[in-house]
Amino acid sequence: NGTQFMSANGVFAILKAFRLSKKADLIAALSLEAFDGRIDPFMDCIQQIRPHKGQIETGENFRKLLEGSELIVRPGKHFRCIPQVHGATKDAIRYVSSVLLTEINSVTDNPTIFPDEDRIISGGNFHGQPLAISYDFLGIALAELGNISERRVSQLIMGLRGRPELRVYDSSICRRLYGEPEQDVLLCCQQRLYRVQQRTGGPCQYGSQRSHEALPHHGQFGTHPCHRTDECCTGH
Repeated sequence: NGTQFMSANGVFAILKAFRLSKKADLIAALSLEAFDGRIDPFMDCIQQIRPHKGQIETGENFRKLLEGSELIVRPGKHFRCIPQVHGATKDAIRYVSSVLLTEINSVTDNPTIFPDEDRIISGGNFHGQPLAISYDFLGIALAELGNISERRVSQLIMGLRGRPELRVYDSSICRRLYGEPEQDVLLCCQQRLYRVQQRTGGPCQYGSQRSHEALPHHGQFGTHPCHRTDECCTGH
């Protein structure tokens, strides 16, 4: 059933997801600085009254990154809701990491031999469903980092608050700095395709022609969302 392959590819994806989450905070902090947004939405008091671990961690990260900055303007939701959005993704990554840690230290052979009990049992530990559902969760969580990043980029290049609008002021330079806005939108749309669940059992077949499968080889366990999120956040 490819469970070992699912585990190996999942470890690759989760390591990249941790790096992407950290990178997303750095990029978002830089965007907030460029937009002159206020630091208030990142204060600890507002995180503590909705104390999700990832949200609290994100707020703390931003206070450290932006210490000493002169942020004076009330930002839009794409900036104010960073602790909530990035924090939820952090929590999802941690959950998937815990599932993977259990899985890579588990036995998925079939049949399984228990010498102390003098038993040989044909069970279902080979099934990839615990991983499959988690990978869908990871894909959704990573896609949201890209979606909110695209909205912030849009705000930065729309010509708001006296800043040059992309197509007015030396557009060739702006394009090199920010990339094509249309490309960002297309990447986000592609992310939506990748984050659609792909592991709800196997295809319908007549009679007993096919068993229930986790479809491990479809969707690639969050690796596509990893790649597309990186492109949405960094433009590369």
